[in-house]
Amino acid sequence: DAKRYLDHIVTCDNRTMEQGTSRKSLVLNPDGTIMGLGIVNKWKAFYSLIMDSENGDSLMEHLVKNNTVFDVIISKNVINNMYLVQGEKSVEVIESIMNYLNNNKMERCKAIKHMNYQTNINFSNQFVPNNSFSVINTPQGFIISLNKVIVNKLFDKLDLSISNNESYETNRIETGQPSFIDIKNYNPVEANLHSHFGKNYKYSKRGSLGIDFIGKEALFTERGIFKRFKKTRVMMYSCGKGLIPPKDSSIYLNNKKVGFVTSSTASDHLKCIVSMGYIDLEKTFSTRSFSLAREIIKKVEINGNEYFIKFL
Repeated sequence: DAKRYLDHIVTCDNRTMEQGTSRKSLVLNPDGTIMGLGIVNKWKAFYSLIMDSENGDSLMEHLVKNNTVFDVIISKNVINNMYLVQGEKSVEVIESIMNYLNNNKMERCKAIKHMNYQTNINFSNQFVPNNSFSVINTPQGFIISLNKVIVNKLFDKLDLSISNNESYETNRIETGQPSFIDIKNYNPVEANLHSHFGKNYKYSKRGSLGIDFIGKEALFTERGIFKRFKKTRVMMYSCGKGLIPPKDSSIYLNNKKVGFVTSSTASDHLKCIVSMGYIDLEKTFSTRSFSLAREIIKKVEINGNEYFIKFL
């Protein structure tokens, strides 16, 4: 029943997932607002959810509460820690971990190097009986799962350390990834997370012929089309001189406030200031049509500096 249960809980079309694949997904409240943001993974004998949420206990309660007619076991992973590995040497780092945990028996293995996006793989961990370590390839980087018992020893042996939060935040904003704090009071259409849903086909979860899931009615028409909402999350870029706008800075168009900033950074990679925030579609583009607005080039002003709007 695990597949049917997840159909009811998550937004991605997990019925089409094959073993070794991962999908971006959401867990929603009945009113369509976002309760959890993350990915669904299909392994050989089970599914796993990695979700960012305001309160992990509340999300777990939600999962258990909605398991009334399904024959499934839901458990919380308290054995492993999750780490995000990013950058040019990420494959090299993960291969060094893999070789250490397997006593160099997989030194010539190229599985990590050839992993596609939205796929997962796991390997045995010789230091902990009946345990493995997992690797998931996501657009933001590799997520690895390591047993808590061996983490400190492993990091010391391989001279690895956890980077500061500032580096993570810069990369997150550069790649347009939302933080849960920025989207928790919004629905996925407003948060511009359309890609966290399955595609629209005859029996898709989006339409009337597809499986119902929590929050569906609040977001879709009977034909499986996203409903229109007033606000949307966008990226904004400024290549001029200026200070990084703080959270909640106002966004103006022709001296009229049209939105606010949720997060910003100075990007050395892009050589500009990058901001994310919410804008009022109608005030900014004179339309509530998301698809039409994306075709229009607009400049807005934040703290006296001009920014180009880009849709995610």
